Amino acid sequence: MESKLVKWQNIEIKTKREIEARYVNWKYDTTVSSFEQWAQQHAFYIRRDGKLDDRYNYCVPDYLAD
Repeated sequence: MESKLVKWQNIEIKTKREIEARYVNWKYDTTVSSFEQWAQQHAFYIRRDGKLDDRYNYCVPDYLAD
């Protein structure tokens, strides 16, 4: 199934919860103080059905998304 990079603010609530559960290492980024702040700076691989794509175990800076 095809996926695309999607910015945090364009992701559905259910998928946001899934992302928060998976990306527990966000705390290692010392430039942010909360998960929400960290997530807003990133884009995530989301499948066409709106779910997080399991093939990608990483996210990218948000400027790389459309």
